[in-house]
Amino acid sequence: MSNKTLAMKLIAALGSATLVFLVGCGGTTGQSINQPPAGVTVSPASATVQTGGVQQFTATVSPSGTNQAVTWSLSGTGCTGASCGTIDATGKYAAPATAPTPATVTLTATSVTDATESASATITVTAPTPALAKLTGPYAFLFNGGDSGGAVVIAGSFTADGSGNITGGLEDISRVSGVSTSVSFTGTYTVGAGANNLGSMTLTSTNPAVTSTFGFALGGFDMGVATKGRFQGTFESAGADGVGQLEKQDPAGFSAAAVSGSYVLGFEGVNDTGGRFVVAGRFDANGVWALTNGQVDANSAGTLINKASMTGAYTVAASGRGTAALAITGVINPLNVSFYVVSGKKLFAMQTDARSATVKGVLSGTIKEQSGGPFLVSSLSGNAVVALQGVSGTDTSVLVGQATANGAGSLDGVTDQNDAGVIVLNQTLSGTYTVDADGLGRGTLTITGDPKVKTIYFEKPNKVFIMDTNTGAQFGVAEAQAPGPFSDASVSGNYFFGGAVSSTSGGCGVLTANGAGSTSGSGCLNFGLSSTYSVAANGRATQTIDINGFDSVPSIFYLISPSDLVAIDVGPGRSSGITVIEK
Repeated sequence: MSNKTLAMKLIAALGSATLVFLVGCGGTTGQSINQPPAGVTVSPASATVQTGGVQQFTATVSPSGTNQAVTWSLSGTGCTGASCGTIDATGKYAAPATAPTPATVTLTATSVTDATESASATITVTAPTPALAKLTGPYAFLFNGGDSGGAVVIAGSFTADGSGNITGGLEDISRVSGVSTSVSFTGTYTVGAGANNLGSMTLTSTNPAVTSTFGFALGGFDMGVATKGRFQGTFESAGADGVGQLEKQDPAGFSAAAVSGSYVLGFEGVNDTGGRFVVAGRFDANGVWALTNGQVDANSAGTLINKASMTGAYTVAASGRGTAALAITGVINPLNVSFYVVSGKKLFAMQTDARSATVKGVLSGTIKEQSGGPFLVSSLSGNAVVALQGVSGTDTSVLVGQATANGAGSLDGVTDQNDAGVIVLNQTLSGTYTVDADGLGRGTLTITGDPKVKTIYFEKPNKVFIMDTNTGAQFGVAEAQAPGPFSDASVSGNYFFGGAVSSTSGGCGVLTANGAGSTSGSGCLNFGLSSTYSVAANGRATQTIDINGFDSVPSIFYLISPSDLVAIDVGPGRSSGITVIEK
């Protein structure tokens, strides 16, 4: 038996040893404690850092109660000393001005009380991507907003050449004043240098001839190129106030054959009287032209359609734009939809029926591949983060939270809600759920004390669309949460943010979190942001956001994972949308 194992057994036998805890973690100084370390972990385990950039790392020594002090070191086959970069006592890594060859640097954290206990992380040092090249290739987008006449929805695609030019633009636009489809546009764009991933794009369409400017924030970088982003327009610059999202397209999905299999859909918008209108459902696409086996639930400001059958036909052009005509029992038929392919697994879609005295509403949303069926009650189990958005009177109602399903039909959890400025924080919930026997992924969710049953549709196990059946027509998702426990260190690095897909207001921007409770960043409209935050073990976090020093906004966010968060503002009397925060 080793001396360390013997010591561990002695401490366990003593049962009530007096320990002096180190204040802080990841440092190189602190008071010594008696419990020997059993292991070290480093987070993140790998990172890509541009030359001259920084990345915060955190070391954790186990078990809890052990001296958390570590020493940090750097090494690499292509570097020595400062040519590998530098690491300070808190674990903040600063990359060298020139990338080593090979570009891999190994960071090691070693326990100060037992040098045999250590852990490493892999750092890849890259040269900065030329600013304009951050936006390169084909992208699909979806925009929701409003003008003086009412709701505005735009879906489309374009190609960015990596040098500031946008070509091959194609979009569908639905305004109260009219619907235009397959509108061509071109444009230009700018992107910030270095770690500044903010930019703007100016788009000029041909019919109608309109020039609009949007600010954007980029993220999801792959080899220095953004795979996704959030953007924002104002009435003065874009003809509509609103927010949108864009994603890199996979041209392999530009055919009917690529859009094949089972899909789930989630649409949101307004009905013909301006009320909230949401639709959830699923269907099978045969890869040729037909949509079959469809089921749809809808809520038009409290008027419900339950499990209506749906069939239809669809086409996909070589441009990646598709159309579908849907026949839904109980709905004016056909319902005409256009969509832009992100990939064969995801489509941005919108309603294209001409608006008139009787058809004033419009829907938009996403269609995603459905996988993992047949679905059972056991398809929903474990921890999930929930985010819902709807209306309350003439204002918004939003909710975020964490729910734990037992895989047998029961769940409990905690939620935070902003109901048109009325704030209810950290409220516990319990409930039950069912899944339809046909295995196609539809089910119901009942929350104790709420007489309105919610409808769910599975995208995959432990990820569902949720549609409320009340007049506020809340709609959103529940998505499996990464394993915890979480802490401030779980929120670290560069993020971008923007309104959820259905949001018609809000903003976008970028921020950098230091992993120790504070962030700094900028909005797409060039306002400064900073915040302090505190993350609980279950992934619920409180945050206070400072906007340019003139406004302080309390908010709550939940970690789906360290790379994906959802947030709402919780200032009394202040309405809010759902904000999505991603790496």
